[in-house]
Amino acid sequence: HVGMVQKNKQKLSKTKKNYQTIQKLLKNNSPESLKYFVMNKNYQKPLEITTKQLQQCNIITKKFQTIIDICNNNTNITIKKNTIYEKKFYASIENNLDFITAFSILHKLKHDILKKSKKIKNIQFLKLCKLFKFLTNLIGLFLNIKKNFLTKIYSAKINLLLKKRENEKKHNNWRLADLIRKILKKKYKIEIRDMKKNYQ
Repeated sequence: HVGMVQKNKQKLSKTKKNYQTIQKLLKNNSPESLKYFVMNKNYQKPLEITTKQLQQCNIITKKFQTIIDICNNNTNITIKKNTIYEKKFYASIENNLDFITAFSILHKLKHDILKKSKKIKNIQFLKLCKLFKFLTNLIGLFLNIKKNFLTKIYSAKINLLLKKRENEKKHNNWRLADLIRKILKKKYKIEIRDMKKNYQ
């Protein structure tokens, strides 16, 4: 985002002490709603934050999640590729990351799904749900989409630290090895109890 972040038309800054941390925002908002809020704004313009907007984003993403849950309970359904929704969605993303249009397409798809929701076992209804999940996956709207990806990243970092620690032990650099042990425990919740020496 290249514009200023504002609240009540005032720039958020540490000097004015009117900013909010992500941790604080997450107390009343889901991670998905915050992501939706930011992505559904023009990144070239100032970002205005209001409580009402965040509440609306929470409601919207909950409705999105309901559709994805239906899809998760019907995993044997396949979707038809290159639908009009999909083509328009791709076009919006390729158009300078126009997520505003991309989300408007998702909303149209959601309304189409709701029209068919009376027949919950309707194949067309389930296929639209599957398409909806597929499109939200493309932009990583829901955090669990990246779970496997993040797991690989963390595994690589952990393995690197473990190898470095073993190397330090071989060279009798016990203080550095113990420091790495503490990092593994604090950041990754990995307990190691094979230290030959323990420095306070």
